Amino acid sequence: MAPRDLWRFFVASPRPGRFERLTEVQIRLLLQYLELGIDIELDVVLKDGTSLNFGQLSTGEQNRMLVLAKMLSVMEQGAVFLIDEPEVSLHLHWQMRFHETMMELLSRLTRFHVVVATHAPVVISEAAKYDPLSQRNLVAILRHDVEEGERPGDVAPGTGEVTLETHSFAEVASHDQLVLRYFQSSPYHAREISVEIADTVLRVAEGVKESPEAVALLKRLKATEGLSEETQGQIDEAISLVRRDWVRSIKGSEPE
Repeated sequence: MAPRDLWRFFVASPRPGRFERLTEVQIRLLLQYLELGIDIELDVVLKDGTSLNFGQLSTGEQNRMLVLAKMLSVMEQGAVFLIDEPEVSLHLHWQMRFHETMMELLSRLTRFHVVVATHAPVVISEAAKYDPLSQRNLVAILRHDVEEGERPGDVAPGTGEVTLETHSFAEVASHDQLVLRYFQSSPYHAREISVEIADTVLRVAEGVKESPEAVALLKRLKATEGLSEETQGQIDEAISLVRRDWVRSIKGSEPE
């Protein structure tokens, strides 16, 4: 295949090509160019016919193309892909499509692992769509242990105890829940925090959860970033109810 064929695929065709649609022959040709380190300029043609140099693209557009190109350069059976913060500079819609694009690109492989380090809840929640009931895909959380009254953001990087937790995507009920449980943050006016408080109290009332465990969970919940004073007060009231065992007494006083 001549270089002109690759150029046609990316630029001159009626429907310009995408990395995930490259054939194996085109991939080999592209990698040869990358390995030779030839000083070339890449032009991108937009739908309206406008031509832009690669350097004129936004940081997000450049980042998206480079991540896919790097994946192509090591794509083989049994490969392990380590991707750090793919969401950097990406528009929200591109973050939402990251997993879909990546899986389309890797669809020709049958054995591979992908490890993504991310601070973007959208990237995680979109990944949950693809295999929500499987235990093969996991979310791994590195969490700083904090003292009472502290919040995770108060702990300086590299200090304090860090615990590792793993969760399956089956545990992700909603985007708000994911942000709350995995990022310890509460979006403005999110209802998930109230659901967590009520669920914890009800589990104590039903005897599913012991009071000390519930208090510890509620304290951890209070360390969430972005809580309003009203919500913090609700958590304090819930802790008081659980500590005084009022929850069980109320449950026991209900008529049969």
